[in-house]
Amino acid sequence: THCISSAASDVYKRQDYDFTASAESQLERLSEYAINEKADLIVGSSLGGWYAAALGESLGVPFVMMNPCVDPKEYLRKYIGDHIDYHNNEFTMTAESCDSYGPLSTKGFGLVLVDKGDDVIPYTAIDSVEHDFTVKEFEGGDHRFAHTKEALKDIARHYVKAELCYGFNM
Repeated sequence: THCISSAASDVYKRQDYDFTASAESQLERLSEYAINEKADLIVGSSLGGWYAAALGESLGVPFVMMNPCVDPKEYLRKYIGDHIDYHNNEFTMTAESCDSYGPLSTKGFGLVLVDKGDDVIPYTAIDSVEHDFTVKEFEGGDHRFAHTKEALKDIARHYVKAELCYGFNM
């Protein structure tokens, strides 16, 4: 899930993606949405963090990744087959869908927020890729990122830095 912020409307919008579809088709759809909404900050958690980085890099928009999935091509393989998600919906993951994901985008203006208590993706996973992102670790928590309230100041600071660095008229 992505939260796409637009200062023009002072609204934060949530845009879901289909993790069983190809990454390319979802990036195209999410890019169009971000452009139409004039997004000035993209936030994603887990696989949404991977999408936030890809969108942020391609659109030149700052982004925040919470407990990001840094290697979805490999990580999603354990879900190949038929399953039921957290909302009791059936889904099918295919090898083709897994193979559609590339490496984590490591360019752009990104902030990484991780809970050390994430039991799905190790909080140190971001260390496996070379990047220049600011990383903030929080004690405890879980995969759903339990420290959003505590991280709001970091997110606001990141947004202000982006405005100063890139001259956004936010």
